[in-house]
Amino acid sequence: MSGRRRAYLRGHAAERRCSLLLRFTGWRILARRYRTPVGEIDLIAKRGKIAAAI
Repeated sequence: MSGRRRAYLRGHAAERRCSLLLRFTGWRILARRYRTPVGEIDLIAKRGKIAAAI
């Protein structure tokens, strides 16, 4: 497996773990891998009136 592929898979696994942790602590996941013209936001989450881009 190439280094790029390994890094991609590790990053994807970390996003899943982060998503689970956020959900277990009361956050709602609004979007995953949200693409914009200038890049990507891995997770967008909300809890109450607070929104976070991760």
